[in-house]
Amino acid sequence: MLEEIKYLKSLRKNLNLSQKELAQSAGVSQSLIAKIESGHLDPAYSKYKQIYNTLISFTNNNKKKASDVMVKNIKTVSPSQTIQQAITKMKKHNISQLPVFENKHAVGLVSDSVMLNAISSGKKTDTNLKEVMADAPPTISKNTDISLIIQILKHYPIVVVHNKEKAEGIITKADLFAVLGK
Repeated sequence: MLEEIKYLKSLRKNLNLSQKELAQSAGVSQSLIAKIESGHLDPAYSKYKQIYNTLISFTNNNKKKASDVMVKNIKTVSPSQTIQQAITKMKKHNISQLPVFENKHAVGLVSDSVMLNAISSGKKTDTNLKEVMADAPPTISKNTDISLIIQILKHYPIVVVHNKEKAEGIITKADLFAVLGK
């Protein structure tokens, strides 16, 4: 939830909604929206869900597909690469997670959290990613509706977009929020 709060303002603006319009649709006060967007208030979970679900209902009217929001230039690592190599790649591209690919298929996921946990539990930075990676992210078709992608991203940090035997893109929460409402 905390990760998504910072995107509420940009999502609202991308949908061309004023704070007042969003507040009325969500059944909350405009001042609550303003305080959340300015970072002066952490909302109760129930209020956040009201606002978030209202924004999602507006986006569902857009009928976008995975191919409309996916990032096509996929940055990946292999299971045989090391934690240090993954950190270097993540820093270079200013990203916080990388899918782990082997033979054109996602076999795992490494993130800043996964690697910090591994290092804090005694793993060295020359440890292969296959020893620390999380489970593979879900894969979807490029024709998957945005409303389903939103539901998947509530439970996973990333999805891989496949077309037959080939990965064509990825979608993260940040990618989704960056294009919704355009």
